[in-house]
Amino acid sequence: MDTHVGFLHEVTQGKTPLVYDLQEPFRCLIDIAVINVLEKKLFDKKDFIRTENYNIRLKPSGAKKLTEEIEKVMSMTVPYRDGNRQWAYVILLKANELALFLQGKHKKLDFSQPILALTREDDYELRQKILGISYSELDKYELNRSTLHYLKTQAKASKPFKLYPKVREKLV
Repeated sequence: MDTHVGFLHEVTQGKTPLVYDLQEPFRCLIDIAVINVLEKKLFDKKDFIRTENYNIRLKPSGAKKLTEEIEKVMSMTVPYRDGNRQWAYVILLKANELALFLQGKHKKLDFSQPILALTREDDYELRQKILGISYSELDKYELNRSTLHYLKTQAKASKPFKLYPKVREKLV
């Protein structure tokens, strides 16, 4: 396969449009890694540099943090075919499928599987609801004081947090 010839992205000298074509279905994995780094507040001001043109770029320290998170995302498993596979392996399989399709060895190409399923138990609305509950409303939500205190602390922290199903039911 010639990486300089793509089928979605235009052919431009010095570019590798086939690489861009292959990354398109998996772009969301990088987005997840970036969001994770931001939510975990892993970046410091020293991880960035301002260029002469006032662009902001990652320094090697910031790039290392982002790369480590991308590696974590790529090692996450997802149900695929007859078992659970890491995203990195699924991407390799999909690249091989594309190669076989382009060589005419496969009749169809399926980039719809696997489906990315994100599970997150907290969201902005729930955080706002938790922060808005007063301690005088404990009976209304059937919560005890320590549970509400824990929830408020987690909601203020702006990091993802776990909610037990029974507590979620009471809040929602």
